[in-house]
Amino acid sequence: MPSIDTSLVCPGCGAPLSRDDTVCEYCGRKVAVTGVTLKTTNRDVFKQADKTIEKIKGIVGASENSDVLAAEAFNMLHRGQYAEAARKLDRAQATTNNPDIVFYDAVAHYKCQEPYEIDLDEAESIIATIDSAVALNPDPQYFYAKAFIIREVFEKRFLSYEESSQEVFAKAVGLNEGDKADIESILSQ
Repeated sequence: MPSIDTSLVCPGCGAPLSRDDTVCEYCGRKVAVTGVTLKTTNRDVFKQADKTIEKIKGIVGASENSDVLAAEAFNMLHRGQYAEAARKLDRAQATTNNPDIVFYDAVAHYKCQEPYEIDLDEAESIIATIDSAVALNPDPQYFYAKAFIIREVFEKRFLSYEESSQEVFAKAVGLNEGDKADIESILSQ
């Protein structure tokens, strides 16, 4: 039996509906659940993620475990809580050499502000963090993200950086258009 979402009701009679209903079982009216589905689904996913992270904390027994901190931070990134995610990833990065944690720490710091508002020293720190991830694993996606940030923060302000975005984009060998679009969507404000 499908679960009933009390926020969804039949527009004809007001009876509760599930997300899977196509016909109201009370009045027989055809219904289509639209619009709220993504919002409702995201809310359900985040609630489930929070529960899972709490269970992991119980099993691991420490909230300072880098994997637990990273899981919490990734959940916060998806919610748009960039400053909180950056703080958690800073702590996680201090105890691990996982290049993805290092990379997403840079992403979280980048996403805390609009590119045109980022202080140049902060931008250089973000790029240095990406360079640390590259040193651990020279993933072409990291190079692409670095080039994207150089372009957005420096070149769009008509400022130069020690490397041009084109030089760094050239190092992102092997990425297809989907990979590039994924990185751009992660970094886009």
